[in-house]
Amino acid sequence: MLFGLFTLILGLVNVGSDGGNAWAKKKKKPGKEAPAAAETSPTPTPPPGNLPLAVVRLECSSDGPNNSLCESVQEAANASAGRKYQLIDQSKVEALYGREPSLRGCRRDDCRFAITEQLGVTRLIDIIIQSPKHRGVTANVSVFDPGAKGIAADTEVQLKREENKLRRSIEEAVELVISTQHLSAQLRLDIKPAGARVKLIDGRGGTRELTDNERDVAHEVRVFLGPYTVHVEKPGFLAEDKAVTVAQTGASVSVQLKSQPAPVKFEWSPEGTRVLVDGEVIDSRDKVIEVSEGTHKVEAIAPRGYESTVFNIEVRVGMEPVRIALQRLTELRIQAPAGYSVSVDSQMLSSEGSQIHGRVAELALRTTPGVHTVTATSWRGYQISQRVEALPRTSTDAVITPPSLVPGAVIGTLGLLATLAGTAVFIVGNTQDICYRTDCSTYFKPDLPGGLLVGLGGAALIAGIGWFSWAASNHPAFHRLPKRESALAPRLSLTPVVSGTFAGVLSELRF
Repeated sequence: MLFGLFTLILGLVNVGSDGGNAWAKKKKKPGKEAPAAAETSPTPTPPPGNLPLAVVRLECSSDGPNNSLCESVQEAANASAGRKYQLIDQSKVEALYGREPSLRGCRRDDCRFAITEQLGVTRLIDIIIQSPKHRGVTANVSVFDPGAKGIAADTEVQLKREENKLRRSIEEAVELVISTQHLSAQLRLDIKPAGARVKLIDGRGGTRELTDNERDVAHEVRVFLGPYTVHVEKPGFLAEDKAVTVAQTGASVSVQLKSQPAPVKFEWSPEGTRVLVDGEVIDSRDKVIEVSEGTHKVEAIAPRGYESTVFNIEVRVGMEPVRIALQRLTELRIQAPAGYSVSVDSQMLSSEGSQIHGRVAELALRTTPGVHTVTATSWRGYQISQRVEALPRTSTDAVITPPSLVPGAVIGTLGLLATLAGTAVFIVGNTQDICYRTDCSTYFKPDLPGGLLVGLGGAALIAGIGWFSWAASNHPAFHRLPKRESALAPRLSLTPVVSGTFAGVLSELRF
């Protein structure tokens, strides 16, 4: 019995030794061994030639000096991806890495896109093998869609070092990311103004900045299905975000940025100038206005004696202050009696531009330097002329006054007083004898001086009344102006009247 038990134990040890040797041999020559492995990973049939092109990129850094694990991962990934895609020859991939070594380990989306673009493939399957501490061996598997310029699907799996399980895990992970990758559709963009930066922010917070060609209105952008926020910005404009949901039929979004107001400071002289930008008056206290970038119309309305101007400015952020220095006018400022027509060098001026201040009409005329003749003509045809020299870049005053009423009034008043005094002397001289001596041998007779004084006073009175009447007939104080020009209401009108038996002033009060 003891001999039989020893024989049984020896047989079990031999069987275990043979199984270990078989696993070791299978690891050294994985292509020739293990019928069980062949059942798990059958040799795939060659794919048809019309399948889309793809490439598998492997980064394996967990196997140390032994490359058998990495080779198994590469073979399993090729076998699984080959069922859906036509894999390009690995020599082309190595040739690309030889020309651009930086692409071999680059995991940015722009690097992935460069690989797919230069190899002409529709998908890039990325596999990264790592050995984090206390986690064993892990594999990150993802599929990159160059049309949408993003990861269409990804997953992470924990690997076992047994070859059968290793191959099965890799194949299942590759099949998973291929079968569950996100669909994509066209997003049509209409972005204005040109040159704006456009970012697409997906529902998970991922950001994709579009290139110049993708921002063009004539191009469409392929993106994964789902909600997005389109962020558009450009210096000098207000940034804008617009939400859009991309379905299988695609989507469209249109963004028109509004110009960002830019502060523009103005400086002007002389004081009293009114400055308008696009019709909006600038506050004279701070002289700053905010307008959008671009062309704007500036009007500088000058005070009296200066020349107004209109010009355009190109507004941009950070521009220098706009300085306005108005030039003085070469002009005549004419003051004439209200109601008179005014001409300069025989050229009649329109009364529409005149300003009435009481009985004075003021007109301003831009003219050339030199001597000019200003003529004012009353409503009765009386003319008053004055020669004025206009100086360059300055305002020259020409004041024309109506005939004065004072001389006629003074002469008429003196004549009236003389007439009254002479009449009194004449009456007294004819009714009483006036003696200047004690013996009264000589008497003074005032009738002759009184009569003479009456005659002279009467003549002065008539002359004064005539003078006053002539002056009043050409004076605005006795002329009713049109309603537009009249500044007095009610108005008193005085008209001198002289006849053979009567002399006086006719008064009329009009409302």
